[in-house]
Amino acid sequence: MALSFVYGAVIARALGPSDRGIFAMLVLTPSLLLVISDCGIPAANVHIPNHYSELPRPAIVAANILLVTLLSAVMVVAIAIWLIWFRYTLGMSQLRTDWIVLTCALAVSQLVARVTSYLTLGFGHTTAFSLGETFRSVTVFIVVISVAALSSISLNITIALAAFVTANLVVCAWSAWWILRDVPKPDSEAKPTLLSHMVPHTLSAMKELIRFGIRTIPNNLVWTLLQRIDRFIMVNMLDPAAVGVYAVASSLAEAYRVFPDSIGLIIFGPLSGMTKDRRSKTLALATRAAFWLMAGPIVLSMLVASPLVRVVYSEQYSQAVLPFNILLLGTLALGHASITGYAFVSAGRPEFLGMINLGSLLINVLANLALIPHFGVSGAAWASVAAYLFSAIVTMILIVRRWGVSWQSYLVPTNKDFNRLMSFAGVNHRLRRPTDVS
Repeated sequence: MALSFVYGAVIARALGPSDRGIFAMLVLTPSLLLVISDCGIPAANVHIPNHYSELPRPAIVAANILLVTLLSAVMVVAIAIWLIWFRYTLGMSQLRTDWIVLTCALAVSQLVARVTSYLTLGFGHTTAFSLGETFRSVTVFIVVISVAALSSISLNITIALAAFVTANLVVCAWSAWWILRDVPKPDSEAKPTLLSHMVPHTLSAMKELIRFGIRTIPNNLVWTLLQRIDRFIMVNMLDPAAVGVYAVASSLAEAYRVFPDSIGLIIFGPLSGMTKDRRSKTLALATRAAFWLMAGPIVLSMLVASPLVRVVYSEQYSQAVLPFNILLLGTLALGHASITGYAFVSAGRPEFLGMINLGSLLINVLANLALIPHFGVSGAAWASVAAYLFSAIVTMILIVRRWGVSWQSYLVPTNKDFNRLMSFAGVNHRLRRPTDVS
């Protein structure tokens, strides 16, 4: 999180609000299209290895390779068409060809990185997954800081995009190394027999990955639009500079999502194999921990928001102070919604979450259309807060009724919460380390 904060500030200062807005839209494009193009394979990679023990891991790996190859081709075509349309219809005619090419490369590398990293999580390598995400931030940090330190090269959109592509490639290599450790190397005599058995297993793995993954697409698409639709509305109603200012405010606020996202990833796989009683207790602990881990830093950030933005990002981003403070209010609700989202998916019911997030998206769109013309980027921030609160409240009601989590256990912390969470993370890592790689 610290590295992301530093290189985010360096990129924002170097680009300025207008180019920062263009960069935000370019980076957002792969993330949005990836929700559909990845067919939900990353989430399926966590679910399938924990529910279909009869599928050998080499077959799951082979299925992923075939699917990623096909999906990458789809991604390149979709990104190119999207950006060409974006250039000529949304007033972004300044988009350069090299930016479009790098955005396509970013999309493919992001797809492969997501699929491989979540497969390491599904195979039980929780620490490897976390380190991969760390390596991503370290790589971008090194590239951005190195270029910024050179007086002969100016940090621009092209270099910033290349830094993110490089980071994704590092994650791909790291995750692939861990995955291949779980694939046994057959003897030369056993290869013909192994291949004859691998084909049906690989086809079965592809079928199960797609079957589960497709169910997650509606929710993932709605969830991504819920967090990013405001930028598309702003680029039409305002200008790229406004998008750049809002991107700074939202990236600062979303930095605190590291707490619920990290906790959610710890419980994601194990929740699906738990009894209802243990699942309820684990979810209650996770939501309490996420809420209170965010609460303190958020209050402190609200107190120092003005000097923080003006000193770190410069005066040209001073208009980001108010939306940053507003978005901090919604971050607590977004964290709760994120934790419960992992719970619904791990329980095999992503459609519940999809319907909730669809309601939140409708609220967000209507509120943005109503507020942005009058309040600018601050109006977009208030619209997001309203949508996040709706999602958090409805998911809380469903969890309380469905899994028996009391309201008090959902929010009120206990003295043993931290020790229990750390103990769970350590035990989870040890128990889920694979012993049978067949």
